Amino acid sequence: MRAYRRLSGPEGERRRASLRRVSGALRAALAGVADNHPDVHVIPSASAIHALVVPGARRVVAVADSVRRDGYDVRPIRAPTVKPGSERLRIVAHAHNSIDDARNCANAIDRALTRDDNTRGLQGT
Repeated sequence: MRAYRRLSGPEGERRRASLRRVSGALRAALAGVADNHPDVHVIPSASAIHALVVPGARRVVAVADSVRRDGYDVRPIRAPTVKPGSERLRIVAHAHNSIDDARNCANAIDRALTRDDNTRGLQGT
């Protein structure tokens, strides 16, 4: 009951406002990542849970592993949870994250995708 009162008061509103700001920054940063990689796209979301479609089971796992090594908890979602070819990264914004955290996470995803593109010979496509 105490936690409910805390989150329904000013502290809760402060956290929700922070989450909205961070989630918006993450949404915008992920759109920029998708702009850099023609086969990648963002699934629109009004929540704090974001998805970036990164086709290919091995590719999405490799990108997620790379981003996790950079310190971000990004998870690959693969078949049978999603249809083959629509694999995605699951990225969740939290109230304790900063806008810089969101942007840095997106930058880590962009770098991992660029490395993967270069490895697969897709540089410049």
